[in-house]
Amino acid sequence: MIIERLINWFLPSGVRESKDHPRYHELFTIASTIFMGTAATCIFPILLIWYDMGEYLWMFYLNATGNLITLFGIKYTGHYRFFNIVSGILTYFIIYYWLKDSGLIYSTNICIVHMFLLGGILADKKWGWLAIISNIIYLSFIYYLTVSNEDYKVLSMLLGSPLYALFMHCLITAFLGSFLAYSLSSNETSRKKIIALRDQKINLLDEAVRQRTEQLNSMRQSIAADFHDQTGNMLAAINRQATVLQLRFQDNPEILPLIESIITNSNGLYASSKDFLWNLNNDSDNPGTLFEYLKSYGQSFYNQFDVDFSSSISGKHQHLQQLNSFAALNLIFIFKEVMNNVIKHSGATEVLMEMIYHEELVTYILRDNGIWKDADDDVEHYGLKNIERRAERSSFLYQLKKSDQGTSISIGLPVTVKLL
Repeated sequence: MIIERLINWFLPSGVRESKDHPRYHELFTIASTIFMGTAATCIFPILLIWYDMGEYLWMFYLNATGNLITLFGIKYTGHYRFFNIVSGILTYFIIYYWLKDSGLIYSTNICIVHMFLLGGILADKKWGWLAIISNIIYLSFIYYLTVSNEDYKVLSMLLGSPLYALFMHCLITAFLGSFLAYSLSSNETSRKKIIALRDQKINLLDEAVRQRTEQLNSMRQSIAADFHDQTGNMLAAINRQATVLQLRFQDNPEILPLIESIITNSNGLYASSKDFLWNLNNDSDNPGTLFEYLKSYGQSFYNQFDVDFSSSISGKHQHLQQLNSFAALNLIFIFKEVMNNVIKHSGATEVLMEMIYHEELVTYILRDNGIWKDADDDVEHYGLKNIERRAERSSFLYQLKKSDQGTSISIGLPVTVKLL
């Protein structure tokens, strides 16, 4: 709404930007009350012109000026009580000019004092008692001016005792002010209880998630240890036995290829299991930790082929960022395939591994200075298709760029905030 936006504009920037701020409700209530009161103060003088009472216009616009000063005080200082007190004194001064020429304690304009009481309590319910006391003191002052006036005896004969008028106005002030202050205070207490209950439930949920995360991490480490002790040892035993058979049947051209295939497959399975174990047993959901693992693998891999490998990190590091549980393993498989393709197809001599931090995304990029070779349509190319399928299945942002200067493949991974 336009009015809500206008009121929000008068709030301090740190409060305006977040409705969950502890002072938002307090300052918004005060600013909205003063804003609406200012609007009414500017519109009401139209009636004065209609009834040929234009000499009182300056009072309303002086009051509106005081209200605007209070609003800007809230905006630029975040405080309002001092400005409210000054504005209240100014308002009492203006009301006095209305009453002194229209009967003082007998004046029908004294209803404005009660209206001011309502506005004061609505604006600052914590200090509602001060508004009640100040109204009673002000009414007593008007009563004193009434009985000090030479014409009050004539008025009292016509309109009754001024003391009775004072008593009734004070009674209205006390009853109306107390009722309104109590109602607002009760509503505020209920609101705070609801907020406290909501925060308690959120804290309990966060604690449950944290405990569950710790349990899952413990399970991951236990599975990794069991896998290493059992499956890893079995693969190593198969590899050793196949090597013995390879030596024993090295002169048998029929059996030797099968043995070599067993050794190759067991080595490949063992290498894949190392990635799986790393994903289970380390902080693999940390973008930086994952990048260090890929960088270490790239250095070891490209050193075999005399390819210059380097790495870089850019962007603002966002603390407490974490990846999806299965994102790391899928990214490792993708980049191992990409790194292998660089050696097999591009003829590159330089390779750069990059990581770029974004607010809700982390991008991993592999660049080379090789020559892109278009695929032969008559030959199946499973590597690139596997990369695309794995990226799509994992909801990664996949992008392939090729040019005369080389090729780059980028994978964007969404990140979330890690719970403490």
